[in-house]
Amino acid sequence: MSSLLLLVLVAAVVVAVLRWTGHPAAGTTGHSPAPPTPLEILAQRFARGEIDEAAYRRATAALREQDAGPVGPSKGPSAP
Repeated sequence: MSSLLLLVLVAAVVVAVLRWTGHPAAGTTGHSPAPPTPLEILAQRFARGEIDEAAYRRATAALREQDAGPVGPSKGPSAP
């Protein structure tokens, strides 16, 4: 029984040291998460109360318009 307790204690110390040193856990890629998109940043600012609803709606509309690109005739092949 005491050897099992010692094994659990050693495992806990190893996990604590790995977390403290910032070593990635087993099974993770070690990559940092993707940075938030502009819409996510805007939603976070709105949620924190940094901007009001009108500013949030204007900015989201502008970002979505920017993502849509220019509106105009398509540049596809012409029909014979």
